[in-house]
Amino acid sequence: MRVFILIVVMISVFGCKKKGDDASKSKASGKTTSQAATKTPDKAQNGAPLAQSGVEDSARFDVYVSGKKLVTTTCKLAKDGAYSAQTTVSYAGQSIKKSTGITTDKSGHWTTMELTSPGGNKRVKRSGDTIEILNTNTKKRFSLKGKPGHILYDSNCMVFETFALRQYDHKKGGPQKIMRFIIPGKMEPFTFTAKKDETVQVAGNSKTFKRYDMEI
Repeated sequence: MRVFILIVVMISVFGCKKKGDDASKSKASGKTTSQAATKTPDKAQNGAPLAQSGVEDSARFDVYVSGKKLVTTTCKLAKDGAYSAQTTVSYAGQSIKKSTGITTDKSGHWTTMELTSPGGNKRVKRSGDTIEILNTNTKKRFSLKGKPGHILYDSNCMVFETFALRQYDHKKGGPQKIMRFIIPGKMEPFTFTAKKDETVQVAGNSKTFKRYDMEI
């Protein structure tokens, strides 16, 4: 599946809004994830992830089916790299809730995750290149090896793509594979490709955005 991304500001136009900002300010800001992602990536070794500090973001995504809201997800990425997300699925008068909480060390590398859902709560812990996943309901656990420089990926909320841009070599260009850890337990690469800039109308103003294809 190929996802076409107009980073952050385009997301805000279609329902992602910074907490504390009104929609018009969010649309007119002109700031893109590519601008926020100019920091040189750290040299990750021994399976350590890319540091996810230095960027603040928050978003809300609503999924509608036949005109009715089915799913609402809100998420927040703090400047120190800590992350939280809540998802509510409502159907036929009933609802289920899921949550994700991620902590980081002083360098901004993720260390632990706590996930709650009706299917079972999970606790994830990273130590060096070893990632351990425990289902706290069934007590079943498994582990895997982290890949150097991997980023996190939450399929419910698009905020970690900033860090893919930090790894992308714009001088080299073309398709580039970036390793990601799909929350809560899968290490898998995806392909990121820089495309031609695209100019669109936002709140009556002409804005030029960086465009990337993300193949997952």
